[in-house]
Amino acid sequence: ARWFFGDGLPNGGVEAQKEITNLLAHRPNPAMSPMTFISCTEINSDVEWMKECEEIAPYCSESDDFVEEANEVLRDQGAALPYSYGFHLVCTLVAAINPEDLDAMDESVPFTKVTLDNLLGIKHDEQSYLHYFTCFEEAQRKRRVVTELDQLKKETKWNYEEFLKATKASQIPTVRYYKDEMKYRGNGPAKKNKSRAVRDKKKSLNLSKIIKNRWKK
Repeated sequence: ARWFFGDGLPNGGVEAQKEITNLLAHRPNPAMSPMTFISCTEINSDVEWMKECEEIAPYCSESDDFVEEANEVLRDQGAALPYSYGFHLVCTLVAAINPEDLDAMDESVPFTKVTLDNLLGIKHDEQSYLHYFTCFEEAQRKRRVVTELDQLKKETKWNYEEFLKATKASQIPTVRYYKDEMKYRGNGPAKKNKSRAVRDKKKSLNLSKIIKNRWKK
């Protein structure tokens, strides 16, 4: 397993982000090389690419400080999913090797009832699971669209009955399509403004090179 502590954008700007994301998304045997990004900055826009990368690449996780991560979980999963300091610590350590539950807490795919039961250690009745699912849908309706991936998250419609009955979300065809679409859009053309371009040039972090050298060892 690998943890990368970073405070912003890689050298090369948007193109480097796409290259790193593509490298992680298509690395061989990802289950044996889980990757965790640790964001070390208060400038959220500078590490947004890490958050999007974790939703595209398998066995890849991103963790922020507790307050920011709790806000992410609230934005992605809704108000019905609790998030504690204990969850934060465990997710920072091992979320990358638990893609169906711990790593999915800050992703915009609802949990199946079976996964939610196992994650929280309680057996939900259908009414309590419906409450969770309704809060998830409400969170997506409230999502502010900043990137093309945000638009995908907001526009995707999930079938409650499928998540009620399935064991894992990855077994549901809509989820597999959504993940494929995330990869496609995440590797596609990206936009950046002039101020971001200036910051790109000033950054000394050459993350692409670091990750490539790591995997060569």
